[in-house]
Amino acid sequence: MATKLKLDAPLGRHHISIEADGLKQLFMASGFFADIPTHCGNCKGDDLMLAGKKNAGFDFFTVLCRTCRHELKFGQRKEDGGLFLKLDDGWVAPYKKEGGGNPRPAQQGGGDQHQQEDDDIPF
Repeated sequence: MATKLKLDAPLGRHHISIEADGLKQLFMASGFFADIPTHCGNCKGDDLMLAGKKNAGFDFFTVLCRTCRHELKFGQRKEDGGLFLKLDDGWVAPYKKEGGGNPRPAQQGGGDQHQQEDDDIPF
């Protein structure tokens, strides 16, 4: 019989309760949440939430800043379906069809990058 364990992990100003059936599972879950930032990489706010959405048959997962609406996206491993933070993409601005937001992470920053003119939604 496995021992039930519970741990609270920080997520910005909130806490997530993790329950596991043993130490190994608790370590795996707490290690995952330890990688999630506690402050937004854009506005430095701490009002973060985990968000998920479906589009075109795919599932998308993010850490969303409730203050500025920037997102830090997760990728999903093909082997086991597990999630990982896409830290190389950084915090992505919210998409705005009328302009002003960056629909793709590659368009962030200055320089001679050109805005894409189609209405593709990035997720």
